[in-house]
Amino acid sequence: MSFDDPEQLRAKSPEEITYDQFSPRVAEKLGYYVYRLIDPRDGSTFYVGRGVDNRIFDHMDEAFEGRRSEKTDRISAIHRAGYKVVTVIHRHALRDQEEAAVVEAALIEAFPNLTNQVSGEGTRLYGCRDTDKVIGEYDLPPANFAYEKCLILSISSHWPKIADDAPTSWSDIYARARHGWALDVGRAAKADWIVVEARGIIRAIFTAERWLSADDPTFAAFPRAQAGAYSFIGQPASFVAWESWQNRRVPNRYRPHWGSVVRYVNI
Repeated sequence: MSFDDPEQLRAKSPEEITYDQFSPRVAEKLGYYVYRLIDPRDGSTFYVGRGVDNRIFDHMDEAFEGRRSEKTDRISAIHRAGYKVVTVIHRHALRDQEEAAVVEAALIEAFPNLTNQVSGEGTRLYGCRDTDKVIGEYDLPPANFAYEKCLILSISSHWPKIADDAPTSWSDIYARARHGWALDVGRAAKADWIVVEARGIIRAIFTAERWLSADDPTFAAFPRAQAGAYSFIGQPASFVAWESWQNRRVPNRYRPHWGSVVRYVNI
């Protein structure tokens, strides 16, 4: 789509800005789709989403209603300048919501500076990474948890994308991994090992001495956790466990599911 002449997209006045809706016939043909919202003033994509029916137009309705967010503020600014948001269906006739989620996630990663408040589904597990990381993640030998009681905690969302910035000492990883987990504390307490993984690779292994409520004064210096979360006090695992598992790949069957950061193994 060309934005060489954005004046062609300008409305006569903000009050005259309206958006045509999809008819039932069009909505049926579209099925599940992934869309982009584009600022006509500079041609930049500022939001990526997925949906059915007239989902793409709901965001403009939110702006008209005065609901505030980074996204609706951008839409309102476009309207005040006398333009309409450019609405683009990027891919349609997708099989189901899950397929639409995969396409949406890939687009969210492809466009910088979006107003989306969350990353796409599966980004932590299967998202963008350079080829060296892909080789390292999938070519490393898997850890063997067959006879062990383990709690696997994923800190992928907090793990730096640049290898040089990644923590290397057990104490640094411990500081990132010990606080604010929404889990079944009874099951967690049965684990012999707490396995901390990031981007599919085991970074550290700990043993827990105690599990406490995350709002316990012991963790006052940490960011506030969600209600009902737990944190642990622990130590690095034995040399044998550490050397057996660190920098090994988490077997696929034990990797956290979509949106999940906790897995229980043999407990």
